[in-house]
Amino acid sequence: MLQDGVDAGHQSWLLSPELVATSYATAQYGIADPVARKVGPAAYDVGPRNSEWVATLHLAQPVRQGAGGVWVVTRTASPEGSY
Repeated sequence: MLQDGVDAGHQSWLLSPELVATSYATAQYGIADPVARKVGPAAYDVGPRNSEWVATLHLAQPVRQGAGGVWVVTRTASPEGSY
């Protein structure tokens, strides 16, 4: 359904793993102005601007890989080095 919506011109931000990561950080962690730092091929640390990283988000493109495929968060973890 998400992929069909993007293909129809809706929610194009789902094509950006960074935007998906920051949107998830706002929705799930209540971070008002989140930032994302790429830490792997499909992984981002997220947290508030100028603060500690809250989580590492692992993303995937479940329907179409590469350009034009939507990104979704598949797993969350504590960011490396935050122990």
